[in-house]
Amino acid sequence: MRKVLLLLISVVVLGSCKQTNQDQANENRVVTKEAKSDSAYEALVRKNSSQFHKNFSAGRFTDNGPLTTEDIYVNSNGKIVVGRDKFVGRLTRYEKPFPGLEVNDRIMIVDGNIVAFHYLMQATHLGKFGDLEPTGNKVEAMSSEFFTMDENGLMKDLITISQVDKFLATASGEEHIEEHQKVTLYPIDHSVPKAVTKKAADLYLRHFNFRDWDAISELLSDDVQANWNSNHVSGKEAVIEKMKERLTPFPDLTYQLDRSAAEGNRAAIGYTLHGTHNGLFTYKGKNYPASGNAVQTREVQHLEVSADGKIKSIIMMSDQGAFLKFIDAKKSK
Repeated sequence: MRKVLLLLISVVVLGSCKQTNQDQANENRVVTKEAKSDSAYEALVRKNSSQFHKNFSAGRFTDNGPLTTEDIYVNSNGKIVVGRDKFVGRLTRYEKPFPGLEVNDRIMIVDGNIVAFHYLMQATHLGKFGDLEPTGNKVEAMSSEFFTMDENGLMKDLITISQVDKFLATASGEEHIEEHQKVTLYPIDHSVPKAVTKKAADLYLRHFNFRDWDAISELLSDDVQANWNSNHVSGKEAVIEKMKERLTPFPDLTYQLDRSAAEGNRAAIGYTLHGTHNGLFTYKGKNYPASGNAVQTREVQHLEVSADGKIKSIIMMSDQGAFLKFIDAKKSK
């Protein structure tokens, strides 16, 4: 099973659903409550970044090559890939174990030369994957990507952050999915100024790092909705409690910003979690007592902001299993 996880982490996650009405929505940019005119450069960035998904779904993997720089740098769940040829060569790695893998977009944000995606990976496990024989199980997990484009609208840098543990759990049958979720592209409301959204995202990180719970409470709407690594939480008190729970195993936990993007009422923030395992960490029913080890992993949150600067919805995702490589598993009980 460990080989499977290592293989999964090494895979560059880049794909999309088939040419459907969702793709058409991407082509028409994003359904908005108020029209927005892209600059010529942003229009090119939007067109090229969405083309990656179309090419993948059509099996035209080599067509993605010309949409990247020759020296593209990729960090996919901690696996580093450098160069166009290596990047394109890895796009086929899900073909046999998960034929027809779809990456169904929920959010697409274009902010200058940065594009942020949030999507669901959905497939059926029909081929051998590492040392895991085909199970026929439906597979589903959340993922996000940050594209950085060059002056010609070509992708020069890619960061992928996925629920690797969720993907593996559904493939193996540890978690069962009866049916894949229906996924639609969320609208962007451009009547909310981007500056308002960016400020809310900035304060959200700063207030957490400073443990200013009163300020966070003021920043969240009363009825904020959160998808917290596939666990749904409602209301500001419950969301703040969820944040505080993270500090039990990692009391000094902080978020170091790596990438951010905002468009209209939506923002994406990708960051590195830094902390020390000085408290009980519970994962999949197992307890891991404090080890004193430093931990570091990536995470992403997508925020929806109202015109008054309040955060009204949150989608957070990470690979929770990634913490284990920093924690001495022999201390589990």
